[in-house]
Amino acid sequence: MSDDFLSVLASCTEAASTMDMNNDDYMPPFGPYMVQIVGVETGMSEKDGIKTARIIPTFKIVDGEHKGRTFTPQKPFFIPQIQGERTWFENQGLVNLSQLATCLVNREVRDPVEAIQIVTEGKGEYISLILKSSPNKKNPGDPWRNLVFLNRLDAVVEEAT
Repeated sequence: MSDDFLSVLASCTEAASTMDMNNDDYMPPFGPYMVQIVGVETGMSEKDGIKTARIIPTFKIVDGEHKGRTFTPQKPFFIPQIQGERTWFENQGLVNLSQLATCLVNREVRDPVEAIQIVTEGKGEYISLILKSSPNKKNPGDPWRNLVFLNRLDAVVEEAT
């Protein structure tokens, strides 16, 4: 192995020491959390001629019993290309994106282009949210897990683990 190769790996030592190594589709129990936005994945797909944007924020819990665990929403924020008379608020993915952006800047954000810019630039920011349940008509024993974004936190002091 070359010195350059080892140098690249050595530069990742600090990040690796705090990584959540669990890849188990972890979702914390229902309740309030202080989290840091640690990633925002975006992508596109197309089916039957309809393009769909996909946004998947990743959150790291920064306090309490589940501190250090990361999770993503139960479903990505899927945003299909609007066709016809539908308004974008009829699409839950757009609502989720708008609510997260609104939380980050403390003002209502309705423009989806502005919202994705705010959310992607929000990586590293701290927010408070609530993970709440809502009924799942198809599977009553497995309720939907919904995120309610409350507000951006100006500063969070993480306790040593």
